[in-house]
Amino acid sequence: MTDGEDHEPPLNEPVIIPCVYASGFEVQPEDGIIRLVAFVRLPDFGGETTERRIVARAVMTPSTARALSAALRGSVGRLA
Repeated sequence: MTDGEDHEPPLNEPVIIPCVYASGFEVQPEDGIIRLVAFVRLPDFGGETTERRIVARAVMTPSTARALSAALRGSVGRLA
């Protein structure tokens, strides 16, 4: 960086990644990583069991998970 400040490079999407809706997340810490499993909750219909259907997974380091937590707190606060 030439101006002496740290700036994130712009996001690049050479292949379109679809956005998916999640009604919940399960956090799975394992072997020094954090796995986020996004799911949608499907209701039971006529005797079927309620289901949490996985729609996406993300794996990150603990420091990235902490940064995500801070970013979410700030972003959600601006929605209210």
